[in-house]
Amino acid sequence: MKDFRYNAIGTVDCDIDHPAYGWIPTTLSEKESQKLIDSGVEIAPYIEPIKTLDQLQQEAVAAMASIVVAECRSGTGKLYFSDLNSAQRHSNELIQTDAEIRARALQLLQWDIAIDAYALDVVFSIEQGGEVPTLESFIAGLPKI
Repeated sequence: MKDFRYNAIGTVDCDIDHPAYGWIPTTLSEKESQKLIDSGVEIAPYIEPIKTLDQLQQEAVAAMASIVVAECRSGTGKLYFSDLNSAQRHSNELIQTDAEIRARALQLLQWDIAIDAYALDVVFSIEQGGEVPTLESFIAGLPKI
């Protein structure tokens, strides 16, 4: 065996020399990994794979959608909206009849626009050679409602 390295789940990956197929990458079981760790063999640290910009954008879009829906649903009673479509529908239907619902719906819609603008600014910055933020720092930078 050679090339010992931790993987994302904390066990050890390595290469095993097979008589017919040569070096084969494999993952050791938890028990085998622990034996290797206890033996004092040097094991390379786990290195998180670098995500593509598309992967990061997909994660960011999913996170933003989840945050927006959670905020829409944080209201109670008549201020509860299942999503932005519901908020949009209510703001259009209740222009003259319920100022509180309309105000909350418009607040959510304006916040969503601010989030989209923030995301576009981040993408523009990356395209101009700026640093790609982690998902955590991207989310931390989202506008607050």
